[in-house]
Amino acid sequence: MSVAPSKDFKGALSKEELKKLENVVNTGMMNAGMVLSQLLKKNIDLFIPEIIMNDRDGLAEEIRFSENHFYGLRIRMNGDLNGNLLMMFSRENAANLAKELLGSETSPGEKLTEDAKSVLSEISNIVCSSVMNSISNKAKASVTPSVPEFLEGTFMQVLDVVKPERTKFLSMLTEFNHEGNDLLGVLLFLPDFDELLQLIPRF
Repeated sequence: MSVAPSKDFKGALSKEELKKLENVVNTGMMNAGMVLSQLLKKNIDLFIPEIIMNDRDGLAEEIRFSENHFYGLRIRMNGDLNGNLLMMFSRENAANLAKELLGSETSPGEKLTEDAKSVLSEISNIVCSSVMNSISNKAKASVTPSVPEFLEGTFMQVLDVVKPERTKFLSMLTEFNHEGNDLLGVLLFLPDFDELLQLIPRF
């Protein structure tokens, strides 16, 4: 699963602003990794190599097998920063994550069990909440999460549920490292950019 900016796409954030945001998000990822390690009693490291500005169609073109089944968890941000966080996994990566962390087996093409979906939801919730907390703490702002919503369908079906009002959003390839195995997900950040631009100088 690869994520790259679409051609001729101009983002709203400068390189310096993206770098500041990357540092804050990765702090949230480190905290999420510690929480998951304690919860699952396994050593798990989370890392985001970079944050990329993208648009809906450009991202869909870059996601391999985007017509396949995907699972996602959407959390709405409220307060000083409004918008959505959406954690997504392909069926294959979701099954591999469940296998690694639960010890459960899912045959290729099979849907996830309810236990696997529950764990996937909890993992996604921890990741999204940790990122929100990191932004909130660093900017000394109030950013609160809504009740998580579990989604499934093709990549575009899941993405379209969040109904991005703007064409721009931030995509982050998320690496879950467990005992040398890199398990990949995609974290999509759809903020109100005017509000985000006001918070970034506080980072």
